[in-house]
Amino acid sequence: MHSSTSRFDALDLPPLDTLPWGDAAYVTTFEEAREVFNAGMLRYKAALENYVLDGCVTEHCNIVMEISNMYR
Repeated sequence: MHSSTSRFDALDLPPLDTLPWGDAAYVTTFEEAREVFNAGMLRYKAALENYVLDGCVTEHCNIVMEISNMYR
């Protein structure tokens, strides 16, 4: 585990060394971060297709807030 790992405590993320992919989840460059972000956005966009605002308001808003947190 990298001792200088940046974390957003508001996201309530587990430590990297507890995840199945370990340090492979650690990004060090903007390009790597953009790649991870874009992969996440594909999944969030797919989720928003299922959890539409008209009918699944809570889930839809939670997904939009997660997108905002991911972008931050």
